[in-house]
Amino acid sequence: MEDLVGEDGLPLKKKKSKGLKRDIALIVTIVVVLALVGYYMKHYVDVQHFKAYLHPDGSFKERVESYVIFVLAMGLLIALGFPRVLVCGVGGAVYGAALGIVLNTAASVLGALGPYQIGKSVLRRTMKRRLGRHFETWKRRFQRNGFLWTLNLRLLPGANATLTGVICGACKVKVLPYIAATALGTIPQTAIFSMLGSGATGGKNYQIFIGAGIFIVVALAQGVYLRNKKKKEAEQKAATEKL
Repeated sequence: MEDLVGEDGLPLKKKKSKGLKRDIALIVTIVVVLALVGYYMKHYVDVQHFKAYLHPDGSFKERVESYVIFVLAMGLLIALGFPRVLVCGVGGAVYGAALGIVLNTAASVLGALGPYQIGKSVLRRTMKRRLGRHFETWKRRFQRNGFLWTLNLRLLPGANATLTGVICGACKVKVLPYIAATALGTIPQTAIFSMLGSGATGGKNYQIFIGAGIFIVVALAQGVYLRNKKKKEAEQKAATEKL
């Protein structure tokens, strides 16, 4: 029996084997990158400087002020395009993994409102003019289920956080579903890099491995979901063409 052939003419077995090798290479690369980032933070990031300024271990009033300053300052940096992973690393290093995840999530949501508003009020007409029918397609998808589409983009490991906010704003995703999807969708990466920062600077190496494990699980789950979704859409398209 001949091997089944895909739309591109390649045998499906070869395509699956190639995809598996690519996934393994991606996972190994991710683990190596996380290890290098952890090493850098441990040896080159002056965590004591941040702690001296923020007073995370002071009185109740000082701690509350520290939380507010961190969330507002880091939220502003994220809104301006500063890499969110670095913010999460600093939050984890200063406040520890658990509290760092909470504060980093709050800063991420606050920072995501900037690109969202820009897309909604400034770039919407430009995107509509430049992208044409493609923009209308995305707009229909986001308006039909803004929470789900925003969540999918936030969960993608390689997705650009600023661009995601701009797209959601331009497509007029309602603000509450956008905030909810952003908070939920950013938690995996927030947890990963908060643990990375905490583990690298606090000598808790197990947190680095936990963070890497979370990244791998989320990436694999997202990959399986997207593949199944693509397969389902192809089956629906084939069924429609037969009618």
